[in-house]
Amino acid sequence: MTVRFDIRLLDAARDLGAGRWRRFLDIEMPLLRPGISASLFFGFLLSFNELPRTIYVHGAQTTLPYYLWTESAAHSTQVALVYALSAVITVASLALTATAIGLLMRTERT
Repeated sequence: MTVRFDIRLLDAARDLGAGRWRRFLDIEMPLLRPGISASLFFGFLLSFNELPRTIYVHGAQTTLPYYLWTESAAHSTQVALVYALSAVITVASLALTATAIGLLMRTERT
């Protein structure tokens, strides 16, 4: 197993007087940020398509996937509301995706 993190960066920061939190914020967090962002983004997108899990753990509150499923399966459904809500969610997730990609691809100016 190869380790990509260069521990010498933390040693150098410690030698220069950086505390534990300063080392974490300046060295470790920028290296962890892409993985954290990707996992949050993937979890957000995956949550829209988790109807079986939503039905299995359905509690007292109605979640959005469950609401959309019950409304689309009902005989007296408000189909226009379901489709409009689905369109709004799609547009919002695309906007969030574009924003996240823009923030991740932005280069910092020095």
